[in-house]
Amino acid sequence: MEREKITQAEALMVELKKLLLQITWGDKRYAYNGQKLILPWLHEDYQYSIKKLNLSRDKEDYYLEKIERIIGEYAEFY
Repeated sequence: MEREKITQAEALMVELKKLLLQITWGDKRYAYNGQKLILPWLHEDYQYSIKKLNLSRDKEDYYLEKIERIIGEYAEFY
């Protein structure tokens, strides 16, 4: 059961990376309504998705930290 949850968490991380790459690739950096404005909502959504998996505390912390790092790579203002 725990292995399935870890597999799901890893899939979420890959999905987040792909989504962020897609958003930032076509984003106009200084546009008022740039696509990067959605990053805080994505951040919360993926955090919630990890918490919903009910992983062990250390695994949950690991994936939440991983989300922080992934989002941080793509958002200089976040």
